[in-house]
Amino acid sequence: LAAMEVAHHLHKQLVRHAKKAMIDLGRGRSSDTVRRVFDLNLLLAGAVGGMGGQQCRSVAAHAVANGLTHLPGSERSYHGELVAFGILAQLILLDRALDEIEELIGFFIDLGLPMTLERLLGHDGEPDLGPALEVALHPNSTIHRLGIPLDDVTLGRAILEADALARRRMLQLKLENALRPIDLSPST
Repeated sequence: LAAMEVAHHLHKQLVRHAKKAMIDLGRGRSSDTVRRVFDLNLLLAGAVGGMGGQQCRSVAAHAVANGLTHLPGSERSYHGELVAFGILAQLILLDRALDEIEELIGFFIDLGLPMTLERLLGHDGEPDLGPALEVALHPNSTIHRLGIPLDDVTLGRAILEADALARRRMLQLKLENALRPIDLSPST
């Protein structure tokens, strides 16, 4: 229970502060917000895993990320970007609410993370997920701690669904921006 409470606090704090931290880092500034986000990631995320054990770790997310590193083009993406995508696949595997997944996708996109396979791997079209699935589903993989039956079809569908949801959200954002009224008032 303590691990879950800390995880909820961590989530709220990251949603609240991560965007400003990314902006500050993009401007080459180290700020209190940047330090807060680093501390949250390093200290609290580790505490959640330590207190909650295997049940409180993003076991499928890391397995998916590790698997994706075996696909051509993955070297263009950071580990954390691949794990973020893996979190989406894990939420799909856990049959989480669509609005929860879409909200997280929006948050990741708002931070500038590449959330589609095309952006993560650098090429369009559906990649051959075979090598990624083989690694992610290896008998010693952490994904099996998820506690649900998994095979290459189930995991492959989750990965492709995560990709489709992210592509759809990115398209929605483009349309919203294109349809936003233009401010024609004189600037002072």
